[in-house]
Amino acid sequence: MAEAIFATPFYFVRPTECGAGEPGEDPGLTPEGLRQARKLARRFAKNPFGIRGIFCSPRLRAIQMADVIHDVLPVKLRVLGGLAESGDPQAVGEALGSALAGKQPILIVSHGPVAAVVRERLGLAPQPVEKGEICLFEPRPGGAGWECRAV
Repeated sequence: MAEAIFATPFYFVRPTECGAGEPGEDPGLTPEGLRQARKLARRFAKNPFGIRGIFCSPRLRAIQMADVIHDVLPVKLRVLGGLAESGDPQAVGEALGSALAGKQPILIVSHGPVAAVVRERLGLAPQPVEKGEICLFEPRPGGAGWECRAV
């Protein structure tokens, strides 16, 4: 169900490599994950995608990833609890509604379960978003649904 709030294209990135953690722990990015994040962040330098805000999960690895991107893309950065890894459909929908309220391109830094909920809400077939992959979600021309593609 692609609601009216989802009328603006947006970008989605999963954090790069993170440490292993026990249940309940919040591991951050590994040194390799930080290197990967810096490499990916260079793609956002000079804002080629026209992004006006970064919204991220409250998990440490997502915050670290968003911070690295924010270093080269100094736009508004906001942490949204609804983008947490749990992928609760209602929380994700509310977080997306809040993030997309400005009707401007944004970047979401979150996790695989959240990407799955986003795809489902937009009527897209299940397909994983890989760690460190930049995906563009945008309405199809003529309003015939949505598409997602790596950029």
